[in-house]
Amino acid sequence: MDLSEHIEAACFSEFRRINLEKDSHMFCSALSEEGKTFVTVSLAISNALKLGAVKPVLFVDLAPNRAGSSILTGQRDTKGLVDLLLGKESIDNCIMPTQVPNLFVLPYGSSISGFEQPLRYLHQLNSLIEEKRKDYLIYIDSVPIFTSSSGQFDPAEISKIVDNTFIVVLTGKTPREVVLRSK
Repeated sequence: MDLSEHIEAACFSEFRRINLEKDSHMFCSALSEEGKTFVTVSLAISNALKLGAVKPVLFVDLAPNRAGSSILTGQRDTKGLVDLLLGKESIDNCIMPTQVPNLFVLPYGSSISGFEQPLRYLHQLNSLIEEKRKDYLIYIDSVPIFTSSSGQFDPAEISKIVDNTFIVVLTGKTPREVVLRSK
């Protein structure tokens, strides 16, 4: 077994110990470009295939760059969470199926204007998560902790309304001090 296989086996072993069958999980990183979206998308796909018969997976994209939802749907500017929170769309018009069985996406949304203060909508987001966790395993792709700005949900606030929060770090890139500050 070469080094990459050992690393992969160790990562799989660690993820297996985490109870990903809980209802809601947020994935964030300290900084951008650390693999957060890759990890979230990969786990959402894996668990949709593995656990989808029990409960389908809903990938919620809280990142305005919409990378995760465009990977899963092939579309970039679609109706989504922001449109829903602003009252411009219904939930049924925003949740999209994917080509992966039992995997659905709630994209970030297309109506960014008028969404300068997302904390005003935190209660609505909490209600949405509470409602949808009955029907889905929820995987939230958040913005990085230290790069969030106005017009974006604060990962610290989102962490209060989900079952698990995971901080993705990139070995050799993410400074240890930054990881410790992000707790």
